[in-house]
Formats: sequence, C-alpha cells, structure tokens
Amino acid sequence: MWSATFVLLFSCYGLMSVNCVSWETTKSLKEHLLGNYSKDIRPIRNQSDPVIVKCNIQLTDIVDLDEVHQILSVIMIFTLRWKDEFLGWNSDKFEGLSYIQMDQEKIWTPRINLHSNLDDADLFGDVRYRLTARQNGQMTWTLSKKISVTCLMDVVLFPLDTQRCALAFTPLLYSTEEVKLVNVEQSVNTSDLKPHGEWVFGNSFYINWDYKLDEFNMSVLYMTMEFKRLPLFFLQNFLVPIIIISFLNLLTFWLPDGSGEKASFSITVLLALTFYLTSVSSYLPQNSNEPILITLFISFLLTLSCLTVLVSLILINRHHKHQDIPQSTENNHNVSMKENKKHGGKLDKLWGILRCRNSERRKCGFTIDVLLFLIFFIMWISLTAWFFVRLFRLL
Repeated sequence: MWSATFVLLFSCYGLMSVNCVSWETTKSLKEHLLGNYSKDIRPIRNQSDPVIVKCNIQLTDIVDLDEVHQILSVIMIFTLRWKDEFLGWNSDKFEGLSYIQMDQEKIWTPRINLHSNLDDADLFGDVRYRLTARQNGQMTWTLSKKISVTCLMDVVLFPLDTQRCALAFTPLLYSTEEVKLVNVEQSVNTSDLKPHGEWVFGNSFYINWDYKLDEFNMSVLYMTMEFKRLPLFFLQNFLVPIIIISFLNLLTFWLPDGSGEKASFSITVLLALTFYLTSVSSYLPQNSNEPILITLFISFLLTLSCLTVLVSLILINRHHKHQDIPQSTENNHNVSMKENKKHGGKLDKLWGILRCRNSERRKCGFTIDVLLFLIFFIMWISLTAWFFVRLFRLL
C-alpha cells in the first residue's frame, strides 16, 4: 500500500515538474521573440507570397433583425489563424513552453474590414483581446464581437418571409497578393446559437473572390446568412383578426335599413381595417420596389369596405325616401270613370301596380340585401383566396 502511494506521489510530482514554467522563462521567451521583431512587416520570409489568414465564424446570438431600418444585429465569435514565421521557437530551450499569450499591439495582426458595418470599419480594432502564439509560429486570435450591418429586406411575403443578409470581409490596406482571407468551414458554426423569439437561422455559405478597385485587388470573404421568420405572432394578432373583421363587414346587409345601425356598423368596420393597415405598415420598410402582399390584401379589403359603406348609405337613403311617401288608398286616389274611360282604363291598371309595390316594399328590400350580401361575399371569398394562393405559390 505504501509503495503504491509513493509511486503515485512521485508520478504527480513528475508531471508537475514537467508542466511548471518559471516567470523568468516566459519573460526570456518574449524578449527572444520580440527582440528584432517588426509588426509593420508581414510575417513571412518571402515577401512575394501572401499571408493566408484562415477565418472561422461562430454565430452565438441573433440580437435583432430590424425590417423598418433594414439592420441586422448579431453577436459572433471570430477565430483567425495564420502563421508568423518570425515567432517560432524551440520549446526544449524554454522548459517545454509550447505556447504563449501575446499583445496584439506588439505583433503583426490582419486588420479586417467589414463592409456596411454601422459600428466600426476596423472589425478587430479592440486591443483587449490577446493572441496565442505557438512554437511552430501558428497564431490564433479569438474574439467576440457584436456587429450591426445593413441588410436589404425582402418583405413581399410578410409574415412568411425569409431574409438573406450578406457580410463581406476584406483585409485593410492589403491587396490579394499580400493577405488572402479563406474560410475554414463551409457554413457558419451555429452549435451555440441561442433561440430567438421571432427568427430562426437557416442556411449559410461562403464565397471567396477577388474584388478589383482600380488597380488594387482585394481578397473578399463573402458570407451569406438566411433567417426565417416565425409567423405565429403576426398570424394571431394581425392576419386572423383582419379576415374576421372583413367578414363581419358583409353582415352589414343583414341589418334592416330603418334600424339606424347599418351605416355606423359599416363605418366601424372600415375604421378597424384602417387601423390594422397602419399597424402592419409600422412593421415594414418604407420602400416602393415591389408591393407587399399583405398590405395589398388589406387595401383590397379596405376598398371593399368602402363600397359597403357607400351601398349602405344608398339603401338607407332609398328607405327614408319611400317612408316619406304617404300610403295610397283607393279612397284618396279615386279615378273618375270619365278619366279612366278617356285613357282606356290605363290609369286604373297603373295604380294597381303601384299599390302592389307599396305593399311588398319590405320583401323587396330583403331581396336586395340578400343579393348584395351574396355579391360582396363572392368578392370577399375571391380576394381571400387570391391572397393565400399567391402567398403559398411564392413561398
């Protein structure tokens, strides 16, 4: 038992002694590396060759995707790797020290520019993040950054839309022959992505290409990300109420013309649709490139509601005009036999038709209301069917 304990303690002491590096050794290594080092010169011995910078991007948070201002805000973790041929050492000469932390102000770093960035053109200008240098000259720079970029939104299919935002990275002040950006993975790493209440991350891909500006070629790492909207909130709070209110608009024709509520009910529905059109428009960008399907649908329903108000006013006006005409009877409209014979009995026949119309006025008004309800119902069904067919056809 004692022998086993002794062997275990001896092994632990041996491991501790191997991994133990003194402060003097770390200081000596930094002085050795930075003695004749110049951060203004690219870290490659053959200056005709480019420095290959490998970029790995991890998406951790979707902060916001603002449709009105067309701005994408996300939090990303960037990992840059390149080889510095002037920062290599033999670990056996420095107590087995295989890596060391370096300040970015003292060594060469690839300054990366993010196009359409709203915060800072120099994406990695924060000096708080240190680099890791390994004995073979391999440099690793990992930092977390919140970025906000402009993103042109396509909201034609709102709220079932999918947005695609592009990010373009280029080295600052270096041409393609000096620094070249390449991607490590084929898509953005989303293993630690936190869920978002409105958007879900879709696909992503990289494109490497050279951008020529006058006589200056720049290496561009082009990344495209896809975000799909979760439509439940907008379906429950906008689309379903709009369809229900627009259907209630048809029930205007079931109200009697003399009740006094026909016009007020139709105008109330008109104001409700106007409110929803304003509310939906507040979530959308103010552009005129292509009509947005849901606003077009609400505008058509609004037009239908205006026609309903107009027809209701005409029916109410007709009803009150007929009420002003006194009921005619045979006593106060007695046609003399002489006049009747003079016109060949036509006045008596005409009076019989008018009397029949007065007696069946209520039935005639009900028939007109039913006919108008059917006409507007067919129009409402056609508009709703057109909206959903067009929406799902474009998906």
